Amino acid sequence: MNLPQFRLEPIMDLVRGEPLGFELLAGASRCPDWSEDGWRAFYIDLPELFRSHIPASARVFINLDSRQVLDHAIVDGLLGIEGRHRLVVEWTEHFRTAIAYEKAGSAFARLKQYGFALAIDDVGAGYDGIGRTLRVLPAFAKLDMSLTRLARRGQPFCAHDPELVSLFGANIAKPRFLRDLNDFFEGVGARVIAEGIESADDLERVRTNGIRYGQGYYFASWKGGASTSGHQVRIPAGERRILEAPGAPAEALAVVDWKSSARSK
Repeated sequence: MNLPQFRLEPIMDLVRGEPLGFELLAGASRCPDWSEDGWRAFYIDLPELFRSHIPASARVFINLDSRQVLDHAIVDGLLGIEGRHRLVVEWTEHFRTAIAYEKAGSAFARLKQYGFALAIDDVGAGYDGIGRTLRVLPAFAKLDMSLTRLARRGQPFCAHDPELVSLFGANIAKPRFLRDLNDFFEGVGARVIAEGIESADDLERVRTNGIRYGQGYYFASWKGGASTSGHQVRIPAGERRILEAPGAPAEALAVVDWKSSARSK
């Protein structure tokens, strides 16, 4: 079988300075423009991809939207992966219909019963991240990268996401709202992952507001076999085999060497 190219982006524990897990993404460098059948084939082939290329020790995050989770062939592909206890299914969203949310919520809840952990993706992007969280009570909530960028600019929250504004108020100052979001999600049992961390300043801003986990270009900036910043790879020995996987280039997995500075804080 010719497996499609893929990449694994590290999701970092910002306290321990090591990967919490990896997000599995299709395409060697960017998301492919596949048809619905193409995406279905990708998910159906996941059991073989995991057997051949992903260590059994690695926690892996996999994206599904509200249509894909209702596709029996795609769900069967997930159920065929060995070691589902280390898999996190992210509810990513592109639709806003209440009917889709209700049906999808029930389907994601069933995945939880099957032993998968759940994550809510795109919180703050306008796709009812709060509602989806309360619907399935996930293990993780991923803050959309737009929130990290808003905090970076230090602007008022305004009406970027009406759902969050209604919950926290329209005049929350940056970056305090990151702490408020973290407190809210931790209160319902979800660990928060901040997406879009692109610099040391982003990292420090997120970490000082209580968010323990992060993802972004800052942790996966290896290009052409050499780091753009001269930092070193930090991948646990048990997971280094990922670097050798066909279709999973090293540039997708490099983690910049900020560990020593993180531990000195």
